[in-house]
Amino acid sequence: MQKFRLLVALIVLATSQVAGQPRGEKIDAAPLHRAHEALTSVIVHDIFSPPVASRIYVYAHIAGYEVLNQVDDKYQSLHGQVKDFPAIP
Repeated sequence: MQKFRLLVALIVLATSQVAGQPRGEKIDAAPLHRAHEALTSVIVHDIFSPPVASRIYVYAHIAGYEVLNQVDDKYQSLHGQVKDFPAIP
């Protein structure tokens, strides 16, 4: 579980690099891809069951999506679309 938290933080940090960019500017996906590959390596190494692995992917990628939402107007926050999903400041 400790590795999972670390990797979610890694995904958020990788995608937060775009937070300083002006809206509408092209976003480099390479940091997100590297974080996804690192997450996959941990999931495979720790032999998570498929339901747990899918949950890990969803949490990490929702965090990344919400960061992208802060930068690009074409994305809509999941707040209000997913039950009990908090508003991201």
